[in-house]
Amino acid sequence: MKTLLLISSFLFGQVVFGQYSKDTTISKWTLDSLRSELWQRSETINRMKYAYRLKGSINKVDTIFIRQDSMVINHWTKENKLLYQESINLRKVSFKQDYCKGLIVKRFFNDEQRPVFIEYWDGLCYDETEKEEDVKYFDSKLRKIERVIYDKAGQKTKRLTYEYQSYGRQAVYQFTYSYDNGMEKQTMKIMDKYSFWD
Repeated sequence: MKTLLLISSFLFGQVVFGQYSKDTTISKWTLDSLRSELWQRSETINRMKYAYRLKGSINKVDTIFIRQDSMVINHWTKENKLLYQESINLRKVSFKQDYCKGLIVKRFFNDEQRPVFIEYWDGLCYDETEKEEDVKYFDSKLRKIERVIYDKAGQKTKRLTYEYQSYGRQAVYQFTYSYDNGMEKQTMKIMDKYSFWD
């Protein structure tokens, strides 16, 4: 009898307390952490997509020296379409004999040869007197990335810009374009950084 009473009270407790579900809300910290992880993985996947496309489709590379302090490197497909372009501005600094890389702009193009993803890099310049064991491993740092979205007619409809910074608000600037009688109109909206790859 004691066993039956113990089992019935146990089952009664399970039924009564089983009706109350635990709180299923997610804390803001957890949600932000998950969104940040998703953003980083989306960024990695998209960068790999552009890198693989570049690696598998390049047929010809040419370099154009615009001035002594700037050059453009174009990467072409077999169909003679521009796939990737790297613009490098060089700068002269007082502590170095040669030029250093300044602003580096990397543009990835779609099949219609329109830029769809753009990276802006700041070149880093180191002193020539540094010893071999003090060699720096980074030659540039990423400043800003942009995505450009086009409609089926080839007109720019949206541009998303995200600036990497260690301070301030981590925001994406979305520029939306509309066209009226051949005139381009632009509106800007500030969104959180997680909207960049959506």
